[in-house]
Amino acid sequence: DVMPCHVMVLKGTARIRYYPLLTVNLRNCIKKNREQNQLIIMCNAIGSIFRLVIVLGCLAALLFQFLTMFNCEYIQFGEEGYASIGLWYYGVAGECNTEEYDVSQFGWFEDESWITGARSCLIMSMIFGAAACAMVTFEWCCCEVCCAGCLEGLAFSAAWISGGLAFGLYGMEACTNTEEFSAFLATELNNPDITNAECVWGVGSSLNACACICWFGCGLILCCAPQPDPICRK
Repeated sequence: DVMPCHVMVLKGTARIRYYPLLTVNLRNCIKKNREQNQLIIMCNAIGSIFRLVIVLGCLAALLFQFLTMFNCEYIQFGEEGYASIGLWYYGVAGECNTEEYDVSQFGWFEDESWITGARSCLIMSMIFGAAACAMVTFEWCCCEVCCAGCLEGLAFSAAWISGGLAFGLYGMEACTNTEEFSAFLATELNNPDITNAECVWGVGSSLNACACICWFGCGLILCCAPQPDPICRK
């Protein structure tokens, strides 16, 4: 019963007529190996499908954050959309300015830390996410790397956490001191109807939120899905 399968094959093939019990054990061993091979093939197939989902999720997240960079409606001021501001661009009355703004040109935004911090967090999120995607793709296609799963998981965590910190832009004074900012905006735009220019969730925020969800989902799938053998090894 404990005889290795390859030894059993050699002995069983030569003496199959004389050892019926050995023949039965040989058949059971072959059947067991076949079932194990089928299980391995199934796990590899499932793991490859989930690796593909991870790579596609990474590409989607990078696309969302790339669009966030060029979006001018990360935050809208007022439900009517009197003006809006993105991480690099701003808009007035629904029209985006195609030139990158300098924080110092806005007299109200004296504290640049909220904007520069949000910019840095978004860029870091993209870097961490791209690094995780590259590691997953390399390990899936080429070869297994020691401790790669831990590094990939940490990179995905850093990606969605950094992306979430980019929402710190809502902490700027324009959002916390609505009355004074409304008066400032009414003067700048020469529109006395502006009385409540509170900060409203914009399209850019939605894009970044979708990216953070993708990064989090990729990390979760990475932890739960089986790891397939590299494609090159097959």
